[in-house]
Amino acid sequence: TEPQVQSQHVLFLCHGMGGDQSDFEAWFGIFEARFPDWKCIPIQSIAKGSRFVGDSLDDLAQRAGGEVAAELTKLANDFSHLTLHMLGHSMGGLVLRGALPVICETASALPVRIDFGHYLSLSTPHLGVQSAWSSPLHFWKNLSKFTSFVSSQLVQLAIQDGSATELPYLVQLADPSGPYIAGLRRFRTRTTVSC
Repeated sequence: TEPQVQSQHVLFLCHGMGGDQSDFEAWFGIFEARFPDWKCIPIQSIAKGSRFVGDSLDDLAQRAGGEVAAELTKLANDFSHLTLHMLGHSMGGLVLRGALPVICETASALPVRIDFGHYLSLSTPHLGVQSAWSSPLHFWKNLSKFTSFVSSQLVQLAIQDGSATELPYLVQLADPSGPYIAGLRRFRTRTTVSC
């Protein structure tokens, strides 16, 4: 069937390390009051893998990208025009950036118009994480060398995952000529907020 001639704003929210969709309960109330016609969708497929020393950032990004792609495909059955927005909190901002190539590829293949609206990251460690040894509450950030045999997550967050033949994952995300920045460029606005 032909999609109805309607447009829909859709906002995907991605939580950070150890989070789940409940992290955004307050945001849902704010968005529903301010944008009552928007569809707000929390990314749920990464909850288990986003725990401390969980899945790698690139694995989480692939999972999130697949979830967003599936949701966009479903929405394309009901709408002729979608405007896509993204909100990532903490590590969730990195996961969303890593998911952009899959999301952009899906958006280009769908038979509906998809505009890229706003990309917002809140307290996302775009430049990685490390801590002074004198900061005991943040000591975990320096544990990546000891956790690398269990998970590459902290190694990636600390930008210590590179090799002689491959750049660290966060550096790949920031490559101006790479697919991740190309995906970010598609958004009308891109905002990063730090605390």
